[in-house]
Amino acid sequence: MDNQLLNENAPYKRSRILYIIEAALEYFISILMSGAYIAKVTKYLGLSDSLTGIITAFVSLGCGFQAFAILFANKRPIKPWVLIGHCINQLFFTFVYIVPLFDIDRNVRTVVFVLVLLGGHAVNNVINSPKIGWYMSMVDNDKRGSFTATKEIVSLISGLVF
Repeated sequence: MDNQLLNENAPYKRSRILYIIEAALEYFISILMSGAYIAKVTKYLGLSDSLTGIITAFVSLGCGFQAFAILFANKRPIKPWVLIGHCINQLFFTFVYIVPLFDIDRNVRTVVFVLVLLGGHAVNNVINSPKIGWYMSMVDNDKRGSFTATKEIVSLISGLVF
């Protein structure tokens, strides 16, 4: 593991450890927002496989929302709006699994499900680049490669266990 990460006197030590934990938890959420998990929820909602395919393909277009991150790129301080956006994003993703449980009309439930799914991906794409930039600002330039490798290894191993 990175010496800078373990050094008690290193600035932002706690923040870097929390970043690694957050990245692992975010990977769990990413797994839950794709593939078989979303297909199971859409099946529960009674959506056809073709509509599920369209919805998941439309989610891929969410990357287009990264262009809106440019509007916020120079907004300082970055921490408050990224944290708020991240919380909104996670609430949307939580509602993806809660909305199907609501006792409302099937069509309304389906529309709300699609809106929260797409909304969650849109917000995620808007805040993701600035969030990574903010997090990486806590790591020395010459240690970013090894830190990122450590973060990714922890995320992947925990994702495999998940």
